Amino acid sequence: MENSDEPRSDTTQLLAVRVAGIALAIVLIASLAYFAAFHARFLNLPGPQETRESSIPLTTSLMLKGGRPYNLESSPAITNVYGVVYNYALLPAAKIWGATFLVHRAGSLVFLLLGAALLFVMLRKSGVGGGLALGGAAFYYLFNATTYAICARPDTLGGGLMLAVLIFVMPGRGGTPPSWVNLALSAALGVLAFYTKPYFVLAIPLAAAGLWVTVGLRLALLYSAIAGGLMLASLPLINYFWPYYLFSIYTTHVYSEIDPPGYFSRQFMDFLLLHAGLLLAAVGAGACWLRRTANTPADPSQPWWRRWAPTPSALQLLAAFGAATVVLGSHSGAFRIYYVQLVTPFLLLGVLSATARAGRPGKAAGLGLLTLNAVILLTWARPPWPVDSTPAHDRWTEISAGLPWQLLPPAMMPDEPPAGAPLVENGQMAYFANIALDHLDASDPAHQRVVKYLLQVQAFIL
Repeated sequence: MENSDEPRSDTTQLLAVRVAGIALAIVLIASLAYFAAFHARFLNLPGPQETRESSIPLTTSLMLKGGRPYNLESSPAITNVYGVVYNYALLPAAKIWGATFLVHRAGSLVFLLLGAALLFVMLRKSGVGGGLALGGAAFYYLFNATTYAICARPDTLGGGLMLAVLIFVMPGRGGTPPSWVNLALSAALGVLAFYTKPYFVLAIPLAAAGLWVTVGLRLALLYSAIAGGLMLASLPLINYFWPYYLFSIYTTHVYSEIDPPGYFSRQFMDFLLLHAGLLLAAVGAGACWLRRTANTPADPSQPWWRRWAPTPSALQLLAAFGAATVVLGSHSGAFRIYYVQLVTPFLLLGVLSATARAGRPGKAAGLGLLTLNAVILLTWARPPWPVDSTPAHDRWTEISAGLPWQLLPPAMMPDEPPAGAPLVENGQMAYFANIALDHLDASDPAHQRVVKYLLQVQAFIL
């Protein structure tokens, strides 16, 4: 009787895996269809779609005219507290089609799709099958598309660079360590990630952690030294070409954010709900790993800690989660965007890799929980259909006839302001101006520049 039941059990398990896989494919395809239509509409919306989006085309427009961002001559009117790599990456396209919202949003979409492709490569190198890896790439796109990352912002480029940093240090076939060229390229991309958006510098310690687990501590320390040396060597160049770069992207963030009470708990709850399926799958995979490791005899040729060392993706997940929670958890800049960019990729890597390696019962459970998360993205987390702001802009123009255009709120600003007219607020100007006035001595050139500029604006309006 036992032998006759085994084929039936195998058939049932195989059927469960296939049903779960088909359900996941159906929900992912439906989600991609909605988000693709949403994205196509979103790209062409006039005006900024979030408060700080106006500042990015302004920075690119300044570059097109031969101006230099992050210096006193362009501050505080054109302030960008993110980074400069994104704008330079889109400069060729802006020279052809202009520094418009459409050009920048299309660039963000291209970088998002490249990031999804890089995650696909990482999953394949981790032993995940093509179909499941393609699902992981779809999840990467969907999670990011629920955030402000699809606006004219450097987030998707920074996320793609972070994944590229990690790919170059992944061991080759047979566990061969990465070459010196790969280590140098990874370190250089890590520096670029920092100058794209500061917190993406986390890619460097994450890559070092992966090297420590897969290759050894010596190579991890060597890689860290290479990356640190490149970072130090870049600082004099940055200070020479963009004297107020570090002031804009670092100092202003340190002093400017005052988060409302209870903000962290709301943001963390959003993280739990958005990733519910992935988190349940990660807990299950972790419990299976602990049980399997505890029941595996120790290898006397290996140090005791090696037996309990987590996989690279698990270690990177823990480190990224700690950074997103401790450093950025209460930062109200863009709500869920920090967790999605820093934690979601490693959740996907860990869960999909564990699902691919699991037996049929575990695979069916993993695919089922992935389907649950796809349903969450399609329903609860799905952004509402974008609304054209042109009627509101036209109405504002009608009722404010005769007033200076600078009195438009940031959400109604055009791609590029009229020549010769000072700005009042581009979405990020307050960062530079407030910090310069509140935290710099009156003799500091930045303080004096802001006072002079505000007097010019006052004279223009009055």
